[in-house]
Amino acid sequence: MPADSTNSPRRRTLVVAALVVYWAALFVGTHTPSSRIPVAPSVNDKVLHFAAYAGLAFLLSWAMGPQRFRPFLAVLAITAVYGIADELLQMAIPSRRADWQDWIADALGALGGVTAFIVVRRWWIARHPSQPPS
Repeated sequence: MPADSTNSPRRRTLVVAALVVYWAALFVGTHTPSSRIPVAPSVNDKVLHFAAYAGLAFLLSWAMGPQRFRPFLAVLAITAVYGIADELLQMAIPSRRADWQDWIADALGALGGVTAFIVVRRWWIARHPSQPPS
């Protein structure tokens, strides 16, 4: 793809920086004792897991650059393995526990994030054929 303002090294750096900040915030959020996290009581824990991993997978897909099918599988594998590690590491945190249902929500969120990225990328390409997304 030709270099342009949407596929610039600066934009790529910003996307990678956003991914790093988001992933670090996700790690801190999931490794903080639950008694210290303000969450609205009406929000389902699984919805939070889904949304968090959808965001992670979306940013990871974007950071990987121009896509084909195989990198999306890598994003799903990376987020699934990270989700397992995240759940297991939570066992060492007071008032946290590992939950396979949380991991399922993580994996489904990752699938949703990759799907959202594919949809947004295709929409972008259709609307801006001379400016491929980064």
